[in-house]
Parts: sequence; structure tokens; C-alpha cells
Amino acid sequence: VGQFLDYTLLGGSQKFPTRLYYSFVGTPDYWDPTTGGRYLDLDLDSGDPIIAIAPLLDRSIVDVGDGKWGIYATGDVERPLAKTRVNDTHGAIGPQASLVINNQQWYIGESDFYVSDGYRESNISSPDEPPATAPVYIQALGRTSIQDTLKQRIDWTERNKFCVIEHRARNQIYFCVRLNNGPSWLTGGNTHVFVYDTIQGFFSPYDLPIDCGALAEITSEKAEPVAVVQGGVV
Repeated sequence: VGQFLDYTLLGGSQKFPTRLYYSFVGTPDYWDPTTGGRYLDLDLDSGDPIIAIAPLLDRSIVDVGDGKWGIYATGDVERPLAKTRVNDTHGAIGPQASLVINNQQWYIGESDFYVSDGYRESNISSPDEPPATAPVYIQALGRTSIQDTLKQRIDWTERNKFCVIEHRARNQIYFCVRLNNGPSWLTGGNTHVFVYDTIQGFFSPYDLPIDCGALAEITSEKAEPVAVVQGGVV
């Protein structure tokens, strides 16, 4: 489930897993897909189901098994929304593996971590060059890739449980995954977190078994991350 402008978006069904339904404008509970044709068929060739929806300002990004689609407004009364292919190689691998922050989508793809504005994207786990904000000596050294770690150590069979959360006060993004060599007592959930510093552009790994999380105001006016770890809230 997602949204774009004043429309509610619903991704797929058992009968039509690649179909994106949208509500009448301004009425999120008013649906008429049968007679009104208020839907868009996305990946009919491969049949890959809709996995995640990321609402941005001028388009909504819909992730399917083999890529991404952009949903945009047409201005037409009869067909108010249309689709365009963003890429046909990769998209978010799970419903929790995508997060929108400041009109950017941060997500876990098939073998890397990405950030996208809906038109262009950057592979932040296998970068080509260091960010311009990094110190000069860091730019001279280049930015270390963690691609080998992701390809060799992550248990991709558990991808549907991976998640992305934000620590806004520290300018950090948490990519929560399960590694092949995780502790034996951590069964059925994530085992590690790769923390990305959005200012410096570097990752730091931590042994944190975070299964899901969100920003919340608990004891102060400042939003802080709240996470579920092995069934408990921390």
C-alpha cells in the first residue's frame, strides 16, 4: 500500500500480482477497478509481483522483482496516472527494504544498497568515487566498496526480512540484513546492520539483530529510531 498526490495505491493481488490499483482522487476508500479501469498493469512479461511503493514529490516509485516503475500524473480526467520504466535490472527486494527520506528512496537491491530520486540513482555500496563532501585525503584514497561483503556474506534467501530505517539526528541510514555467519541463536531474523553516514558517505558494520524499525517521539520532541530486536522493542 502506498500513495501518490491524492491517490491511494494498492500493489497487486493474488489474481493480478503485477497490477497497481489506484483510488479516486481525494477518496482513499473509494475503489472501482472493474468498471472504472483505475489500475495500471506493470510487469506483464515477467509476471514479477509488486514488492514496494515509494512516494516521492512528482512521482511514485513502484518496485517489482526485476526493476522499478515511475508513476506520474497525466492531467487527464479519464486516465489520471501513467507509468514509465525507471530501470529493468533491480529494485527493492522487500516491503521493508525501502525508505523515503527527503524525496529520496533508500533501498536494498538484489546485491547492493542504493539511493534514488526517482530519475537517477547511486550505488552507495559499490561507489565509483568518494563524495565531494569527504575530506581531501579521503577523496585521494577513494571510497571502500563493500560489494564483496554483500555478495559473499549476506544470506539473500532471507531478503524478504531485510529492512531500512533512519537515524535522523545522526544523519545515518541503517541497512538491516542477515549474514551467513550470524550467531546460531539468532534464528529467523536479521543479524547485522550496515550503518551509512550520509554526510561522509561511509559504512560501519554492527552486530545488531534489528528486524524492523521506525522513527518515533517517545520522551522528547525529537524523533528517534525505535526498533524490534528478537521480538522486543528497543
